[in-house]
Amino acid sequence: MRKTLLHTVAVADFAWAWLCMSTSADIDVTFVGDDLVLRLASAAHLARFSGTSRTHCSSDLRLYFAWCIEHHANPLAMNRAEIERYVGWMREDRRFKPSTVARRMAVVTGKRVCIRAASYPSL
Repeated sequence: MRKTLLHTVAVADFAWAWLCMSTSADIDVTFVGDDLVLRLASAAHLARFSGTSRTHCSSDLRLYFAWCIEHHANPLAMNRAEIERYVGWMREDRRFKPSTVARRMAVVTGKRVCIRAASYPSL
């Protein structure tokens, strides 16, 4: 039962993303490339926001995907060590403030509880 419900939710999310991609001109996921799964996942995530929030979320995703490409990481299957490297890169190389790192991680993970990852040396 649970597996069927999760599958139904996943299919509904992808259907919603497909609808958003085909009907909303302001949801631009071209930065993802040709990977249909990433495009649909990104569109579904961006569809939850509007206006400035969508612009900032898109920027956060763009940075994340660029980092993943540069470091040969799969954006949908990152392990803890890769996430720690990404957080460290934002803090040390890009010199983002902890609040910025937390917000960017919140967008990437879809959660709002990422203060620990931004504030402390290890997750």
